[in-house]
Amino acid sequence: MIENLEPRVSIGYFISPHGFGHAARAAAVINAIYEKWPFIHAELFTTVPECFFKDTLCAPFSYHLFDSDIGMVQRSPFEIDLEATVARLDETYPMPDDELEKLAVKLQDLQCLLVISDISPWGIAAAKKGDLPSMLIENFTWDWIYESYLLQFPRLKAHVKYLSKIFSATENRIQAVPYCLHSPGACLEVPPIGRKPFVSRQAIRDRLGLEDNEKMVLITMGGIPEPHRFLHQLTAYGQKIHFVVPGVYSEVPPEGERRGNATLVPHRSFYYHPDLVNAADAVVGKAGYSTLAEVYYAGVPYGYVTRSNFRESDILEAFINEKMSSLPITQAEFKNGAWLEKLPELLTLPGKLPVKVNGADAVADYVCRFVASRYELLDVVDAKG
Repeated sequence: MIENLEPRVSIGYFISPHGFGHAARAAAVINAIYEKWPFIHAELFTTVPECFFKDTLCAPFSYHLFDSDIGMVQRSPFEIDLEATVARLDETYPMPDDELEKLAVKLQDLQCLLVISDISPWGIAAAKKGDLPSMLIENFTWDWIYESYLLQFPRLKAHVKYLSKIFSATENRIQAVPYCLHSPGACLEVPPIGRKPFVSRQAIRDRLGLEDNEKMVLITMGGIPEPHRFLHQLTAYGQKIHFVVPGVYSEVPPEGERRGNATLVPHRSFYYHPDLVNAADAVVGKAGYSTLAEVYYAGVPYGYVTRSNFRESDILEAFINEKMSSLPITQAEFKNGAWLEKLPELLTLPGKLPVKVNGADAVADYVCRFVASRYELLDVVDAKG
């Protein structure tokens, strides 16, 4: 990281804390911008833990603890608490004008030249209040998600209308494949946005102590982990397959703990999630956007589990089936360990590497062009800043 490079360009970034998927996508974009412009500084507004960004970002940043989004209240990775979600929405929206004014002043004081939102409505509204340009990066927006629950909770209609107006007001809307609903007003469509690995596949396998002929299977639930009931089945599965299982293992040291042919890894560990994906021979877990994107760019087979009551799931599943080597796993199969019967088939699927540039790089190109043009900036800098 290049520290205190002057003059610096500050960008405000409002990030939804719904899981870690939006934070992972934002981090991929910030790192890609930093590769082009090593003088950027990210001002992060979110409740995603600061340690996530310390472990993920190459760019310098400042962290502002701010409840930037409601999203969905989750009971578990697969279960949504709709009543609690609606109650939170009722408490939060419409956004108080005085709160937006404070945010706008803060963004101005921080000298932010642009405010990016993934997919927080607060960032867009605060930017408008402060007469700053805004940018929305999305594969869905919350008004579209809430719309699917109107029959159960009719009072969501007011929130859908309110949020739709805010999301439509952004000057620059970028849609990341696989996006859920095409927006005629979008200025750019990009391939999946995924974080890039930091170290090589072999370096991770060496750290895990894997033999050359040993298959590695990563089991991941994204940013909302839960204990797995099938752990005892992994250790009895066979010695030529090694399972790596990140999750709620607070008693496990950061380097992980080997139990038979499985390595348990705490939620924050010495292992960077994209590195684990890149080192795997197959990935099994919840089909969320960031995991999908990282598996897509790694080109490894994906045993995916969808959320049956979440509107985005059908879109993600269609992309996975069309563009990736994959096998579907039901929630019941995943929870009771029956998915292990599908593992031999999953491991025999061929890899499928993408041919397109990472969407993060496409977004970075657009952001740099936009800021340079708007503020008449001329970037004269070499690769080392």
